[in-house]
Amino acid sequence: MSLAFQNLLHDRTRFLVTALGVAFAVFLMIFQGSLLIGFLRTAAEVIDAADSDIWITARGVNCFDFSATLDRRFREIAQGVPGVASVSRVSVAFANYRKPDGQHETVVLIGADPTVGSRFPLPYVPGSQGRSNRKRSS
Repeated sequence: MSLAFQNLLHDRTRFLVTALGVAFAVFLMIFQGSLLIGFLRTAAEVIDAADSDIWITARGVNCFDFSATLDRRFREIAQGVPGVASVSRVSVAFANYRKPDGQHETVVLIGADPTVGSRFPLPYVPGSQGRSNRKRSS
């Protein structure tokens, strides 16, 4: 064991540079892992907020953000399946938003039926009968 310490401390500069390099590599791995987890949580936020057991999409759709329109008949077919309590629609589109200072930003617009889920975000619209104005019962 003392031979190992002697080898490490023989050239202290090299040891310090190596230790800093390893520490920086560990920091980068933790940082990138945290970014990945954050991206995954953000990407799944809308899907997790919808109280859905099954999602039906058009053929070839790889991602919720790039969905395609589905014919009405598929909704009617899904409603006719035994055990299906409800069927709700969700629509996604990209739009260009111009901020008051004149800058442009691309935003994702998500529209959904009010029955999509209790945690699904709804904007507050004064005077509306939507879920956002209802009192929640415990």
